[in-house]
Amino acid sequence: MLGRVYPAEVVIEVATPPNAADKAGRFFFDRSRNAAQGTVNEAWAASGGEQIYLGEWHSHPADVAVPSGRDRRMILNMLHESKMSIDFLVLVVLGRKMDWVGLAQDGALHLLNPHR
Repeated sequence: MLGRVYPAEVVIEVATPPNAADKAGRFFFDRSRNAAQGTVNEAWAASGGEQIYLGEWHSHPADVAVPSGRDRRMILNMLHESKMSIDFLVLVVLGRKMDWVGLAQDGALHLLNPHR
């Protein structure tokens, strides 16, 4: 997901679709880091350095989405390894009936939509 960070809000502007270099199946998705970084770099350059990487999204084949252990490790590792100026990442997992939205910050993943 790409967007902009302002003093009082975070705006997610783009949820990029999978690309040809990604590997996906019903129960897995492996994003190509090189292809994804190219997309982020292009958006950053085209926006004059304002549009940045904000996090990840994907779907789960379940009515009520819940991030897997792999999802949790992935977003927290990405945040830890990040060289960005923001101190958080967003994780959105789409379900068939209910989605899960969380914020990775300070070494933990926090649920943002508690009234599910």
